[in-house]
Amino acid sequence: MTDLHVPVLIVGGGPVGLAAAHVLGSFGVRSLVCEEHDGIDPHPRAHVVNTRSMELFRAWGIADAVQAEALPMEWFTRVEWTTTLAGEHLGTLDLMAVPESDLVSRITASPHVACSCAQDRVQAALLAAVRGRGLADVRHGTKVTSLVDCLDGVRATIESGGRSQTVTADFAIGADGATSWVRGQLGIRMNGMPPLAQQINVYFHADLSELTEHRPAVLYWTINSAARGVFIAMDGRRRWTF
Repeated sequence: MTDLHVPVLIVGGGPVGLAAAHVLGSFGVRSLVCEEHDGIDPHPRAHVVNTRSMELFRAWGIADAVQAEALPMEWFTRVEWTTTLAGEHLGTLDLMAVPESDLVSRITASPHVACSCAQDRVQAALLAAVRGRGLADVRHGTKVTSLVDCLDGVRATIESGGRSQTVTADFAIGADGATSWVRGQLGIRMNGMPPLAQQINVYFHADLSELTEHRPAVLYWTINSAARGVFIAMDGRRRWTF
């Protein structure tokens, strides 16, 4: 493959990498986004989108698309505790009903408020916006295997489909997550406590309306002697994690 030069190379095509590409595009700056996964990860992963993020999405023209995929507000502001979904009800936290909560003031302070929208849906909206602007080349299934800091920019090797290509760029952005390969290349270590525990996260589709529609919530904490965990409602319909 022939060598390629771009103003900015972005390593990682998740929310941060796509947001960076979109902002650069708004200033007329072209970029190449390399994401090693073949597409958007279907696992919902993160789901809370804070108010400031929604304000940025409004400026970028995708707030309505994100809100359309978000959990209904009457679900988002409630948390339930039960022994099991079908078992004894232990308690409810309704953020709209708690006097000391500042949620009401937050709702009236901005044109958009925080919401619960699964990360894969947020990424889809960002990807559509980035591609719609036409200034970023987003390549899934493409891995950056080397990155060298040069006097006049950076030089990288990218691999896709068994073929490699040399890319030069004026700047590179590492947006490749908590275990960032780019950060490792720069010798930047992560400080702090080691992992405290191992957890399993299960993503599944199921109609749980019979157990949840009478008490909608974003989180259903289950506490019993066999297992403790939390059901997270991703769309209020069929998408859940536990």
